[in-house]
Amino acid sequence: MGATVYDVAFTATDFLRFRIVSERGHIVSFTIQYEIVIEGKTYPVARYDTAHGGAHRDLHRADFIGRMP
Repeated sequence: MGATVYDVAFTATDFLRFRIVSERGHIVSFTIQYEIVIEGKTYPVARYDTAHGGAHRDLHRADFIGRMP
C-alpha cells in the first residue's frame, strides 16, 4: 500500500490536508481535513474520512471555535 499526503493552502490561515492510501491503483482509505490557523495554532474545522468502516463527515463544534484564542 502507498500513501499520498499533501496540503492545499487557500490562504496563509486556511488549508486542506489530504491523506490517500491506495493499493494496486484503488483507494483503500482517505482523510481530507479542512483546518484554520488562529494566532499561530492550527484547528480542525471539518474532516471527511473512511474511518469506522465507511466514508463520513465530522464537523467540529462551533462552540469549540468560540473558545479559541
